[in-house]
Amino acid sequence: MIGYDFDGVICSDVSLPWNDPTFDINILHDFRDKLQPIFYPTGSFCIITGRPLSEKKKTEEWCSKYNIHPQKIYYNPGSIAEIKNIALHKANTLNKLSKITIYVESDPKQVEIIQQLTNKIVLHFSSFISKSCKEANIYI
Repeated sequence: MIGYDFDGVICSDVSLPWNDPTFDINILHDFRDKLQPIFYPTGSFCIITGRPLSEKKKTEEWCSKYNIHPQKIYYNPGSIAEIKNIALHKANTLNKLSKITIYVESDPKQVEIIQQLTNKIVLHFSSFISKSCKEANIYI
């Protein structure tokens, strides 16, 4: 089974000013609600996201709206204020999931960290898409 990152793979990644005390999470929700998918996974897959568990309802509503149906979504157990090492959360989750053999990540720095901490094949999203398109004779 393949595991996917969410932001940057399935929908556009959004840089967030987490350390800004004036940051309004409602603005983020409004913005994310309008995002279109950039990749539609097929077959049996799951999502391992750096999004905190508090984002579960919004994330799952978005997936349902665009007919994206993972077997499961694994969220970061920390709160927004506590999220510091998203790659560590993803690596720890992957190490608990023997059924996932390949993970697709959008951030090249996280790819390196996750590769070092797991025995999984971790692919950078742009490389994954380029290889998949080439094999299918699709040139973008």
